[in-house]
Amino acid sequence: QMPLESYVGYTLFKNGFPAAYGGGWVFGRRAEFGINVFDTFRNGESGILLCQLLRLYHHVFGVNYFRIDPYQFGRDNAEGIESGAFWFYYRFGFRPMSASLRKLAAGEKRKITQRPGHRTGRRTLVRFTESPMALNLDRHIPPGLDGITRAVTRMIRHDYKGNREAAVRESLQRLLGAKSVSRLPTRQQPAMEEMALWAQAMKIKTPRKRSMLIQMARAKTADMRKYQRLLIDFLSDQ
Repeated sequence: QMPLESYVGYTLFKNGFPAAYGGGWVFGRRAEFGINVFDTFRNGESGILLCQLLRLYHHVFGVNYFRIDPYQFGRDNAEGIESGAFWFYYRFGFRPMSASLRKLAAGEKRKITQRPGHRTGRRTLVRFTESPMALNLDRHIPPGLDGITRAVTRMIRHDYKGNREAAVRESLQRLLGAKSVSRLPTRQQPAMEEMALWAQAMKIKTPRKRSMLIQMARAKTADMRKYQRLLIDFLSDQ
């Protein structure tokens, strides 16, 4: 497991037989999502398998925003281009994150609707792989890791001259106090370090929010669903 994200892998079975596998890198209400459907269950059944998996991540983990890497629909993946995998995801609500590619896809979709038998050219399908695709089940895009990691990197570079060890040491002491740092269980160390850097870089000063960060670090290695609930509450309160 990663210090802040939670990797939730799966194998999906139908009537006792494995039908698909993959996983989601969950952070709050966002997830980087991947699915691989075995050949026997492709075509007609792929769509319902995808929808049931998205439903599961939404209801069990609270994910509203799913992002898929371009490899899933063709980047460095000849099979994805040949099968037109882009349109599989498009059919179920995923859209390019690039505004120009969303416009291109909308135009291409009109051609498919208006011209029976029209097939999207290979060059266009390759162009679509220049951007990830995303499915948003809410009106707002939930916060992700990027803003946190950029702030932490900027802080380490500017305030600690690039010395990450010094930044971690001071951030932990400020979040926990020197005595608590010395008693920190090894298994909690990675998550607590990231929470401390997060608090320092984002200037999180209120006792309640700092307490939530500590609770999140303790839950990260013990109870992923508790960690996820705390994280969603924390991010919703920003």
